Amino acid sequence: MVFCGKPSKACEPCREKRVRCDFIQPACSPCIRTGKTCSGYRDIESLMFRDENAKVLRRVRAEGRQKREKGPRKSTKAEISTLTDTRGFSRIPGPLEYSTPYNDNGFFGGGPEHSADAIYASSFARFSPTVLESRGIAFFLTNYVSITNLCDETMDLKTSLIWSNIFTNRQFFDAVSSVGLAGLSHVTKNRQLMTAARYKHAETMKYVAGALRNIGNADLDNTLKAVMLLAIFEMINCTSKAPSAWGIHVDGAAALLQLIKTRGARNLRDSRPGITSRMQLQLCFTVFIRYFRSGQRLPSEILEWSQYCGESQDEADRPAGVLVTIISRLINLLHAKEASMYDPHIAIQEALSCEADLQAWEQNLPQEWKFEKVKATGTEENLYSDVFHIYRDLWSARIWNHYRWARILVNDLILTQISKLGNSSTDLINQQIESLKITDVIARDICDSIASHFQRHHPRYAEARFVPPLTGIFLLLSPLAVAGGAIGVPQTLHEWIISLLEKIGNKMGVQQALALIPEIRKDRARTGGYLTQRIQ
Repeated sequence: MVFCGKPSKACEPCREKRVRCDFIQPACSPCIRTGKTCSGYRDIESLMFRDENAKVLRRVRAEGRQKREKGPRKSTKAEISTLTDTRGFSRIPGPLEYSTPYNDNGFFGGGPEHSADAIYASSFARFSPTVLESRGIAFFLTNYVSITNLCDETMDLKTSLIWSNIFTNRQFFDAVSSVGLAGLSHVTKNRQLMTAARYKHAETMKYVAGALRNIGNADLDNTLKAVMLLAIFEMINCTSKAPSAWGIHVDGAAALLQLIKTRGARNLRDSRPGITSRMQLQLCFTVFIRYFRSGQRLPSEILEWSQYCGESQDEADRPAGVLVTIISRLINLLHAKEASMYDPHIAIQEALSCEADLQAWEQNLPQEWKFEKVKATGTEENLYSDVFHIYRDLWSARIWNHYRWARILVNDLILTQISKLGNSSTDLINQQIESLKITDVIARDICDSIASHFQRHHPRYAEARFVPPLTGIFLLLSPLAVAGGAIGVPQTLHEWIISLLEKIGNKMGVQQALALIPEIRKDRARTGGYLTQRIQ
């Protein structure tokens, strides 16, 4: 994709006369004033880029044939500039050369056998990616996917939803490659990759817009996945100027799921009639994070939808459904606190009720939901202490961390409301001590769980039936942010979380991780002041 500059959106008569077009619908003011027919306004996204993938691919294939027939030859300057960015970076490996770029320091782990190399020979692929597209797909699969060893004989790639979606659905392919190219652009500081990523992102936006215009005939399953990848793209490109842009797409995904609910589960291929899918449940938690971060109250329709999801899940996922119901109450309680709608005594009682529900949730978990604390051998990635957690699968590991960030927020609410009362009773002082103890334990558990999310090749997960397609790296950001800024956590824990977020931002390209760091430091300053004033 070649960037062609930013064109004018103006209508044709205004461009010809070189006058300022005001873009008013249905016709601009200059055309109305001069009596001309306004031709309408141009689609800027479609004009900003020229697709030369096919041309480049033909040239690369021709070069390969020439090398085989005549031996190596010296590249021309034009060819070199095609394979390097404007800053002179060497070209990024092609599809059969790619391996994890950071395996030397162990951050991602694995070697070439854990890369995306094998996918391009997959017999079920309906089309072949270009060199540029393959870079994005490979980076996405290496950094954002939790599928275990691609060469694992226990796995059948043809039955994996993410693999089949990428290589049989062009819209999903474009959405995934846009995310991968954006992340790789941040890691390599390669602006050309971001240009290509934004082109792919625009293609995905067009697909979603088209589906919404014809919603009666739209494939809601594919549309929902595309919208979620649009949200992930915004997380990858998060900036301080637009830190919540991803939330717009999350709201859109929630609206789609409400529509799916009214149409029935036939519109969601991994659902059964009357049963909420794991994707729906996970989206509930993502919506909660979005509203907690924005300080907004859950709209009534979102609250109704989350209650429906919480009550209609598969029996094996019932704990996740119960947790959805508890956290939906908590988000509105936090909003009321921010809006000063509660007397501190009432807020404390409401928070203690949520705390009791969360404590009961953990106590009533089935045995298969429990996790093991395993002594570290020193080879694990991203260890906080000398132990790490092993869960039944990565799905339950995610649900545990949703429980943890919610419980930290509840106890944060209890502590801040007690501080407003001035002189506290003995019961409230004891509650302060208890809440600080709970926060410390839960924050450490979040940190000790992190290694499990990076153990993508652990035998436990290789045998799991329901391994989620994404590592959950995006879903780890909010628990880490909450733990890092929580009242009473050790300074070493706070600094470890900052360091991990810097790794995720700089080495995995997720800019939202870097954007959260100032917020965590701000929360740390606030909670440090609380401890100075209240804890003797």
